[in-house]
Amino acid sequence: MPGGMRYHDAILLLASRTLYHGSRAEFPPGFVLEPQPGGYATLPDEDIAEVEAILEAHRPPHMIPRTEAVFMVDDPDMIDAAGGYDDHVYEVEPSGPAEASDMAWYSELSVHWIDMPDDERRRLAEGYWSAEPFPDGSRGLFEYRARSATVVREVGP
Repeated sequence: MPGGMRYHDAILLLASRTLYHGSRAEFPPGFVLEPQPGGYATLPDEDIAEVEAILEAHRPPHMIPRTEAVFMVDDPDMIDAAGGYDDHVYEVEPSGPAEASDMAWYSELSVHWIDMPDDERRRLAEGYWSAEPFPDGSRGLFEYRARSATVVREVGP
């Protein structure tokens, strides 16, 4: 983590961040968002399924599985880049701790997994779960995961 920050410290840092979630659906303030069974992590795509399986195989037991997470970003303009829908953009408040992952680890894994040795797959998966920024730093985009989140307000399309 930056500056020798530990995972626990990163979770505490999130307490001061405003987080956003994008959706195709319209929700009123107070609506509780929960993981959806047809979400990205469960799409019927062989490449996505393989990358998700690699990540899950290396997920630390205390971390929220991607299939059980609501995904958020800390910049509403980055929802599309993070793979979310931007029809409705909401400021949300995670219900409980939120975990952070630099999506560059995921991107690197998803592009090259088929040609990688297992130790490289493991390194990238562990990097994703670490909350550390991707080493080159130039293309990082953090996503945040929580078991649920409450809609505070709609901030735009």
